[in-house]
Amino acid sequence: MADATQRDAMGPVAMRVVQRGAAELRIFEDADALVTAAAAALLEVRAAGPCHIALAGGSTPEALYRRIADLAPGGWDDTQLWFGDERGVGPEHADSNWRMAKDAFMHRVAIAPEQVHRMRGELTADDAAYEYEAELRASFGAVPWPRFDIVLLGVGEDGHTASLFPGTTALGETTRWVVPNWVPKLDTWRITLSMPVLCAAKQAWIFAVGARKAAILREVLGGREDPRAYPVQAVVPSDGGLVWWIDEAAAAGLG
Repeated sequence: MADATQRDAMGPVAMRVVQRGAAELRIFEDADALVTAAAAALLEVRAAGPCHIALAGGSTPEALYRRIADLAPGGWDDTQLWFGDERGVGPEHADSNWRMAKDAFMHRVAIAPEQVHRMRGELTADDAAYEYEAELRASFGAVPWPRFDIVLLGVGEDGHTASLFPGTTALGETTRWVVPNWVPKLDTWRITLSMPVLCAAKQAWIFAVGARKAAILREVLGGREDPRAYPVQAVVPSDGGLVWWIDEAAAAGLG
């Protein structure tokens, strides 16, 4: 394990960089410093040329979207925005990942509606998954897997990521790009990108902020390898671009 302290090139944000296996851990003093650095890094990727980004739900991504909209309200002509997962709700429901991203980001930047690709959670999960996969295939063409420039992800306290929950059927998917997934613990259907799609991304960024995430990070980054129990462990991009964005509170159990 390598551990180094660096200063972010885009500003006075200090971070510790820790290498654990295939993962680079970027550890910040607090959530605000993390969001500042992640926003700058994402805008660097955007500036490099046309890109496809898969968005995540959650409070840290929401803060990230707001920060990016503040920094760069324009310049989104070459960006396509997708979603990593969605709940079985309509676009204006309080639980909708789409609604959160719309309010925090899409309505605050100059981006055309056709550049933003919504999972239609108001459909049945199966219909929504097939529809979204068709839209992805139309955009990415005849390739084995879509190659997102960045997939944004979180990690739940049970080790789930996107809507790939421990022990659920979707974890065994090897051919489909988008799948419906029944989550017994929540008694609901979800729509999610499949694990092979997450692993095909050029970069996968996983966010974990706050003391409540310390226990699961200790398990997934320092404990036993069991991707069925901890699905986030299976996110290993083939190009090696796995980055964990963590604050010191979440990193407290890593040693």
